[in-house]
Amino acid sequence: MSSAGSPAGTSPRSPDSPTPAVFADGIGPAARFWNPEGLLIDGPNGLLVADWANNRIRRVDLTTHEVTTYAGSGGEHADGSLRTAGFGDPTALRRGSHGILYVSEEFCLRAIAGFKVTTFAGIDDAGSANGPLADSRFDWPRAMAFDASGAMLVTDSANKRDPPHHLIGKTVSTYAGNIGAGYRDGPADQALFRDPWGMAIVQGTVYVADHDSNCIRMIR
Repeated sequence: MSSAGSPAGTSPRSPDSPTPAVFADGIGPAARFWNPEGLLIDGPNGLLVADWANNRIRRVDLTTHEVTTYAGSGGEHADGSLRTAGFGDPTALRRGSHGILYVSEEFCLRAIAGFKVTTFAGIDDAGSANGPLADSRFDWPRAMAFDASGAMLVTDSANKRDPPHHLIGKTVSTYAGNIGAGYRDGPADQALFRDPWGMAIVQGTVYVADHDSNCIRMIR
């Protein structure tokens, strides 16, 4: 028997239950997300959110709790303006030099500069290839971090390795790991990862959350 005030066949949602998976801008509980993932502080009172299943980048005003759409139409991968661009499952966010916002998504890296969204590295298709940015290929890139030289490191999770993206040289090369899943310590070009996700760089040492190996790896 359905409860009064609830749609037939459903149960009333308690105040502590998760918000239904839909999309809506709004203030506080009026806003809706769908599998949000990466977070990034944006100025003194802003929080950017990679709204994964809604294919959008959202912004939360931490003072007013208002949620707005920062970029993305909700459609699939497409370059364009903040309003018309589409994302393919955006996962992580990172600010680079000159205020550029980088977004990792299903198969590539995107860049948001000013009011324009472009594909920065890779294409909207899975693969594994080093080389110039436009020729490089990724498969579920996730965390991004910059080292002291200005190179961007990316956990390329489905390819089971960590290729760094060199901003100055505008090329992609393999930093650590080999194609194929596994757990093996050793020299960077021989080590194996099962599913590298999170990453942090501390005083030149790279720490990687190897998701399916249930451990934290260290590259130095």
